[in-house]
Amino acid sequence: MPGAKAEPYHINSTLALCFLAYSTVYMGRLNLSVAIPLLQEENVVDTAAAGLLSSVFFFVYAFGRGAGGSIGDRASPKLLLAGGLFGAGVANLLFGCLPPVWLLFLLWGFNGLFQSTLWGPALRLTAGSAEGEAERSCAVMSLSCSVGAGNLLAIGMSFFLSRYGAGPVFLVPGILMCLAAVAVALFLRTPANLSASKEPPKITAVLHDRCVLSMIFPAMAHGAVKDNLSLWLPILFIEMYQTDLTSVWFYILLMPAATLLGRILFPPLYKACRGNEFAAACVSFIVCAAALVPFLSGTPPMALAAVLFAAVSVTASMVNASFLSVYPVRYQEQNLVSSVAGMMDCATYIGSAVSSAAFGAVIALFGFRTMLIIWFALSVLSAATMRYVQRQAALL
Repeated sequence: MPGAKAEPYHINSTLALCFLAYSTVYMGRLNLSVAIPLLQEENVVDTAAAGLLSSVFFFVYAFGRGAGGSIGDRASPKLLLAGGLFGAGVANLLFGCLPPVWLLFLLWGFNGLFQSTLWGPALRLTAGSAEGEAERSCAVMSLSCSVGAGNLLAIGMSFFLSRYGAGPVFLVPGILMCLAAVAVALFLRTPANLSASKEPPKITAVLHDRCVLSMIFPAMAHGAVKDNLSLWLPILFIEMYQTDLTSVWFYILLMPAATLLGRILFPPLYKACRGNEFAAACVSFIVCAAALVPFLSGTPPMALAAVLFAAVSVTASMVNASFLSVYPVRYQEQNLVSSVAGMMDCATYIGSAVSSAAFGAVIALFGFRTMLIIWFALSVLSAATMRYVQRQAALL
């Protein structure tokens, strides 16, 4: 029967294009981390301005995810995905021309705003194209691997392009993002059940959902650990082990690889937890806390420290998959997938933005070990919270 093969092709092509879009966009997000030393060397920004650029992205992205999550459940997901990707690509292209500092801040803010429109529609398209619970879970977990793949691709490409100066680190990703946006616009097919909503989703239902509200703190905590690990790790190794940047490049590249590994390991963990994302997140937070224990009272050897931080990155990636990929799909029938994903993403990046500034002060006053102790405490408290959420969800 010819019609029987059409739907599997549809979900595969939808997943592939959404995966392409979301993995590509990381090239225009993480490139700033690699480019900051180059921007300083080329006298484009000073140290203070470089640090503020990252905070601008986090705050604007968090605002966009919080305010735009509901839009993702109402508007065309294809239009949001293609338009957001193209807008972020243009912002990177203009940033790569290295205009005055005030314009850099404006462009990087727009980059964060455009990127905030992507995950909700991508998740909604992927979930809506699947048939049945099993296929839907498999599809969204596959899509979540785009985060790990994007991290690895972004850091690797940025290091390669950095030999040619700061400009290409933004120009090349900008071009690739625009091309990916064109591919989405031309080839992505929107499932009939998502083309228009018969009844507008009740956004207030998310704000009054006890489960969603209970997960805000763990979402913020995992954002604080996940993004600050990437931000501070090079400096941490340099200062704690009295080495230099050229000696720790391997450890920097190890973290995005660990992020991808976390996405690959999440499906087996999810299955072992009997398809319960709350339990999977609880286990991940416990393992994260365990990996931080050796830092609480001493300084482990650098190789062991790299393995332990990789474990933290793996577990943070699995928590991220639980919160932003699997959990929002619970709200598929209410047409609130993008709204819930937006709230979880907003909480994550508020945690990232606030903690980045706070940990900078903590490190300056008390050193890196104090920051790691706080990570440990956040992980333990988050595990306890997820255990509570798991019990409450079982009663519903």
